[in-house]
Amino acid sequence: TSLPSQIMIGGAASAPRATQPTASGTASDSSNPSCLEVRGQQWNWQVGAVPCTGATGGGSQLFIADGHYYDAFEHLGAADARRHFRIRWSGDPSGQDQNHQNQNHVEPVCLDALVQSGMLNVFTCHDGANQKFWVDREGRWRMQAPELDGKCLDRSGGKPQFLPCAQVLTADQHFAFLSFSPPPPSPPFPPKRAPRPPPPVPLSPSPTPPSPPPPPAYPKGSVDAINARMSSPNGVLVHQLDQYIFVNGDVTGLAGNGQYGSLDSISASVIQSAQRSFGHLIPVYDINDAGRFGGVVIQGDAVRIKCLYGGDVGSWNIPGGCREDRGWCDAFATASLEDPCSSGDRYACDCCTTSRCGGQTIMPWKGEHLEPFLNFYARYGGNPQCCGSGYNEAIMAGGEEWNSALPAQIEAFFYDVARKGEGQWGGAPQSARSLRDGFVKQYGLSVKEVPLLEFDRTNFDAPFSLVDAP
Repeated sequence: TSLPSQIMIGGAASAPRATQPTASGTASDSSNPSCLEVRGQQWNWQVGAVPCTGATGGGSQLFIADGHYYDAFEHLGAADARRHFRIRWSGDPSGQDQNHQNQNHVEPVCLDALVQSGMLNVFTCHDGANQKFWVDREGRWRMQAPELDGKCLDRSGGKPQFLPCAQVLTADQHFAFLSFSPPPPSPPFPPKRAPRPPPPVPLSPSPTPPSPPPPPAYPKGSVDAINARMSSPNGVLVHQLDQYIFVNGDVTGLAGNGQYGSLDSISASVIQSAQRSFGHLIPVYDINDAGRFGGVVIQGDAVRIKCLYGGDVGSWNIPGGCREDRGWCDAFATASLEDPCSSGDRYACDCCTTSRCGGQTIMPWKGEHLEPFLNFYARYGGNPQCCGSGYNEAIMAGGEEWNSALPAQIEAFFYDVARKGEGQWGGAPQSARSLRDGFVKQYGLSVKEVPLLEFDRTNFDAPFSLVDAP
């Protein structure tokens, strides 16, 4: 089913101005605007530039900004000067969502501006990355990024692209909200309100309006945010580069390239401050010269953890990475931390809570039980009898699921500070820096968005520190 949706591009480069929404949610403009039209099905979206009069209206499929429908200007316009980095499109790929009945069950996609390559596309929404769209104080949709200085969106051809403004005669960076249907009868987000009447003349000074909510303590991806997660219930997810991703100089991060590229899984470990009782080093994959290429910090909410083990199980040799035939540890997700084996199967209890399974493969925990798994692991785990420092193994979904989320899940690159002496022209520090620099260039990101960190395994509270620019 083809589901077209549009964003109108209005105004002239020589006379920029705000395009104001009408009562129906459409935008008025005296020029002959083009529209960005999104067509296709899940995972096969296409973006093109067409005359608005020739574009097909799409029922109730709307572009929305940060969870709002037709009233995006009212909620994100003059009263809200914050930057909003993405425009979401929401609609049912089956074409059954004409009345917004299933809106909460549809995974939204975002219009994505890859500013360095000058391309627009539609991808699964993720925080940060390349969604450089926001609403300014005048209610104009804008694309804002340092890479766009002096550039305008040219939609004269079939594929929109960014060009120097001097080469673009009829385009500017003003985006107006456009919809094709009246407001839904019972939208899940705040309905459009009628214009407010002028307020009466106050008899006394009006009270000071409330201050806007403070910004997050740390921006996502910052070294402070990563270190803060060390003491959180879910810890920090890290992957030591070892034949899964970023192999042989590849900077895309795509699964499918290394020795284990054909696996539908990628291995990682979860580290926490609570693991300090294991020994003097934070437990991470540290055998077979692991860490020689550096590692990456994974944004946990951008990936799916399929299963967890309290030790290394050699997941590269397990189809899908999870030994479901061994049975799951669900029965112990609510067990007492002090005495988890007071009832139930003692062997299964030991295998799930202490990872001691009598020489058999460790039983897996489901990813949804990450917090109780980490609680038991911190209390009874860190068993070095298997290998290395007694690290745990978290199995993330690989393959197309991993690839479609890129670059959102790569939060930072790092190298072990103990390898710092390997030299400026080789070893883990140089490898991690080269991969990070190639990665941000590949996806049009900045080194601030994806930093390079040093990893001190002796510091259980704040192991990561920012590496100065070379």
